Amino acid sequence: HVPQQLPEETKEDTPSKAVPPTMSKGTDEDERETLQYHLSFSGFEFLSTNPTIVEQDREKFTDKIISLEIPVGDSSSVLRAGAGGEHMAGGAAGAPGIGPNGEKNSAGVMMGGGIVTTSGNTADTKNDGKRDFARVLELYAEMIKVEEMAKRGGSSHHRSGGSSGGNGKRPPPPPPGSDSKRRRPTPTGSTPSKPKITGKPIIVVPNAMTSPITVLNAIDFFKDATYVPRDIAIKKGARKVPSVTFKRRMPSRMGGHEYEYEIIDNPITRLKSSADWSRIVAVIAQGAPWQFKGWKYSAPVDVFGRSFGFYVGMDDSPLPKDVTTWNVKIGRLNRDRRGLDNVTFANFWNGLDQWMSVHKKEYFPTDET
Repeated sequence: HVPQQLPEETKEDTPSKAVPPTMSKGTDEDERETLQYHLSFSGFEFLSTNPTIVEQDREKFTDKIISLEIPVGDSSSVLRAGAGGEHMAGGAAGAPGIGPNGEKNSAGVMMGGGIVTTSGNTADTKNDGKRDFARVLELYAEMIKVEEMAKRGGSSHHRSGGSSGGNGKRPPPPPPGSDSKRRRPTPTGSTPSKPKITGKPIIVVPNAMTSPITVLNAIDFFKDATYVPRDIAIKKGARKVPSVTFKRRMPSRMGGHEYEYEIIDNPITRLKSSADWSRIVAVIAQGAPWQFKGWKYSAPVDVFGRSFGFYVGMDDSPLPKDVTTWNVKIGRLNRDRRGLDNVTFANFWNGLDQWMSVHKKEYFPTDET
């Protein structure tokens, strides 16, 4: 601001005080000189000793500052503030302006850093030489218009029952708990089903006379929870056969369905395809790696990674060293106390049921089957 000249009596009282320069010509050089003076110590001292001038300037320029204030609430008002002009009243083409006190009007648009007041098809332009943000405001107004049209079009489209179509937006996600994640339609519109079971679940037992459990006494143990020694089983008429089958009902907590299991001791000759090998659900370990020689998966880590591993030994026999490094559960049998057979029996089936519920879910029928 430009302070007023001191009265004559003040000049006489303060002959040593420097008189501030004025902007009589209104040039940039005069304005710069005046600003530099008021920012200097001399200018500060001059104003501090003339409170009347300061008060007059305050009243004079406060109104002007207030008139130039703009409520900044969105991007367009920020751009209007940067565009300059006496009063930022105009908006972009077709957009309302904002007055000094925040009121909206449609009387003017910003162009060339000034104000264009429109009247019909004519326009009076006041250009103060500042930067032109008019094009930016126009683009902003166009963007707002497109967004509003898209919203109106989208809402009417949904009301008419149309699909997402070509608006580029994805349909809303399904509600939680729906089965859309579990069943995705195929390109033809059908829902893929789980792979069908083509054979019975298989339990592989050792093919060795020294093993407590073989094909000879497997039914007695896995079905009736009773351990029958080999020699007694032979006396009862048991004969070596390629495979035996039996039925067992799952516990009610797992659905209570009945399954038919197949027990074999030589998978190399019995299983011909990969689908057959995938039917193996449990392997009874004999205790030596040679048991798996020639198998499709001959490494113990692979065997017990693809099936439930269980070792059955006599309680008076040492545990084989290899078994301690395998992923198998341990079961013990007593030579005389048959009442303890049920403990090992329960350990085996509890473990197998749990393993199948995680790794062989296809064996569990669904409500659709």
